Amino acid sequence: MNKQDYKELKKSAGSTRDYLIVRLGAECGLRFFEINQIKPKQIKDSFQEVPAGKDTSGKLGGKTRSTFYPRA
Repeated sequence: MNKQDYKELKKSAGSTRDYLIVRLGAECGLRFFEINQIKPKQIKDSFQEVPAGKDTSGKLGGKTRSTFYPRA
């Protein structure tokens, strides 16, 4: 996907929620199940701890990942 395609994808989002989902995936690198875990009240400033990231440890529960939100 090039920059123009991404710009069009953001423009085509049907709601603020969809727009944020696109940005969290593309600009923060969050996976769909990580995006689903984020609640609006958890967002503080521009930093977010994602409580259950990809399980790379071989154990259930995964590990915590941190991400920075892009500026609007």
